[in-house]
Amino acid sequence: MNPDEELAHLLEAVASRGLAHGAPRVEAAFRLAVDAHAGQTRSDGTPYVLHPLAVARLLLEQWPVEDPDLLVAALLHDVVEDTAVTLEQVEAQFGPKVAVLVHQLTKRPAGPDDDLAAKRARTAEAMERLAAGPTDAVVVKAADRYDNLRDVVGARWPEAKKRGYVQETLELVLPVLDRHGLAAQAGALRRLCADVLARLDRGEGDLPDVGPEEDLAGVAPPAEAEVLRRSRHLSFFRNGEDLFLYHDLVGDIMQLHEKVVPYLDFFAEPRPEAAARPVFRGEFLDGDLDAFVETFREHLCLLADGEDDEAITARWYPLRGPWLLSHRPAGGALTLCYKDRRDDAVVLEELSPFLGRLFELCTGKQSLPEVIARLEREMPTEPDVERRALEAVRAWTHSRRQLLKLIPRARDAYEMVGLPPYTQSTMPYPRWREGEAPPPELSLERYHREAIRSADEQFERRETTISHALRVPHPALENRPFGGQLARVLLERDLIVDDGTRAPFVAVEVGGGTGACARAFLDALALRAPRIYNRLRYHVVDLSPALQAAQRERLAPHKERVRLVCADARALPFPPGSVHLLLANEMIADLPVLTVRREEVPEGAGPGPEMIRRFGLPVGDAPGVFSLNYGAIEAIEEVARVLAPGGTAYLSEFGSPQRYPERSTHLDHPEHSIHFGHVKAAAERLGLEAGLEQLAALLKLDGRVEVLQTTQSFFDALHALFAKHGAKLEKVAYTKDMLQELAGRALDLDRVEGLRFAPCGARLLGLKPPEFMALLLRRPRHAGRSVQRVAVDV
Repeated sequence: MNPDEELAHLLEAVASRGLAHGAPRVEAAFRLAVDAHAGQTRSDGTPYVLHPLAVARLLLEQWPVEDPDLLVAALLHDVVEDTAVTLEQVEAQFGPKVAVLVHQLTKRPAGPDDDLAAKRARTAEAMERLAAGPTDAVVVKAADRYDNLRDVVGARWPEAKKRGYVQETLELVLPVLDRHGLAAQAGALRRLCADVLARLDRGEGDLPDVGPEEDLAGVAPPAEAEVLRRSRHLSFFRNGEDLFLYHDLVGDIMQLHEKVVPYLDFFAEPRPEAAARPVFRGEFLDGDLDAFVETFREHLCLLADGEDDEAITARWYPLRGPWLLSHRPAGGALTLCYKDRRDDAVVLEELSPFLGRLFELCTGKQSLPEVIARLEREMPTEPDVERRALEAVRAWTHSRRQLLKLIPRARDAYEMVGLPPYTQSTMPYPRWREGEAPPPELSLERYHREAIRSADEQFERRETTISHALRVPHPALENRPFGGQLARVLLERDLIVDDGTRAPFVAVEVGGGTGACARAFLDALALRAPRIYNRLRYHVVDLSPALQAAQRERLAPHKERVRLVCADARALPFPPGSVHLLLANEMIADLPVLTVRREEVPEGAGPGPEMIRRFGLPVGDAPGVFSLNYGAIEAIEEVARVLAPGGTAYLSEFGSPQRYPERSTHLDHPEHSIHFGHVKAAAERLGLEAGLEQLAALLKLDGRVEVLQTTQSFFDALHALFAKHGAKLEKVAYTKDMLQELAGRALDLDRVEGLRFAPCGARLLGLKPPEFMALLLRRPRHAGRSVQRVAVDV
């Protein structure tokens, strides 16, 4: 085993599932497990550490977890029981939560004279303690037992012990999972138990015995490999380098690597599973191929020859999908409003009474046969009810419409564990056909110059920002627009200071968007600080001709004081020390990142390691490979160069003081979150006073105000519905009162289903305000002055 290679695979899977912030802890746990289990092997001679590694990968790939602490616990679940590592050491390095999980997963030591009955009693005691503990520990135990069961048939044990291990799973482990509502995990274990017993019945476990204390061996290939075929109901979608699979019968969504698609395609015609192994062994580890089969079988992407996923799902429960919009006027027909994903066009579809009633019954509480039976009772004169209902459901679950999801049990069965993640997701990206390469990414300059054709199109459909969503006077900002509230706050904080002279006051906004923020900012400045406004020279720096055209139009009332400049944030066309105020609102995420290997930081060449050393950036918590906000730090260098003594800067963006940059997945161009700890450290090294706080706190955002919740496709459908009734809907964080005022009498919102309003402090037009930070900078008036805070650090 090559530990570095195994770790690289694990960290790649961690990052692909949006858990990159936990990668340093996962890496540390993996290295501890490797050291602790060093010298320990399974009965087939493979390193023992491959077992906890497989458990962690199961949690990532089969029962996707959202908390990296579960992966840490999976990697360490045997270290206290089987090695010299103590629980105190685990807690000291990984914290109390991981320590609790590991403790729950650790059996008390066996006695020297324990017989089989005593060992079973010890297991029962451990299961009772596990059942009384946190569900997270039970999830890890389920994955642990699942991985062990995969190896039981090939273990060099007596057959009686193998059957006993299966029976122990059924009698002691599964009740714990059921008690915690882990239906998916329990179902997978039950199916695996049945498969193991069937294989033992066929004599596949007849191997030489090596004694009762030997550990589980590796998987032995079955005597007759299962014949599999690929489902005919799969569609693929791409967003940049990311590839997604959509099951058109169910509405299930999986993210996968492009290299996995040929493996699926291998089974376009029925073939033995074992036949794929020699073909793909050079591409994947055997453990990966095992995981592919388990995962794709679980998600109905691979079927046993003779199975039919239409038949399998025929008794499932239809559930209306997320972000659906419908309108039923008084006495009128139900109209569905949705995005046709193939044509990229909004459809307003008026349903017949039959289809309207069918759609209303798709609540996830009745199975398809129950829905059909109810329709037959309610509409006895309708012909071909079953055929028409099934055709409609198949069309509505298809990726083209994404109106329904199918779930294997009634939705009430998910009350304790929550609905499967795919029921809350849609697939907004373009379809992908095998062999198509991702479109080449444009540079920052080319994207702004060539791809942005319209300012309104850019910020209404592609790239909504908090400042754009709040560009109108809004109750969440004390009835001020974003730019006006920003001006007010900066004045109150003495970050816009009148020095009492008559010299021009030079302000620079980098990345002006549509110009709406600057317009409100200048309006407020003229009202609240007229002495500064009268001396103002306001420069808007942008690379996009389309955005500059919108800025010129919106800033016309202030045209005597405004100048539009075409330039890059990393090369500002202003002399050193000439700028009194610099604003960069939600734009530094556009700037490029660099990939850095931690081992190269101390002495390696290249711009990334050199920048880290030059600014003394702390990277001790970084994973083995990480991203660096190289462009954002270059922009900070420019800020430091152009700020005048006493000059200030405000930069906002989404990110965190600790997390390493992660790529945003919902845009048509690359953006990365900001590691504000690094950016702030660079600013301080450049001699600037620096403070960091949440943007919502800086702007005094009232997070209790409820606003419309939406995705882009939902907004497009709502826009079309409003247009049908003569109202123009813009991308604004509408309260219910604001939206009803816009709708007027033409559209009664009480007759529109699917509208959701929730506190803006948690979510704002798909954005999460708590994830946005504001960095406030000031150049000291006197050289050599010590760096101080200018805002409350978080």
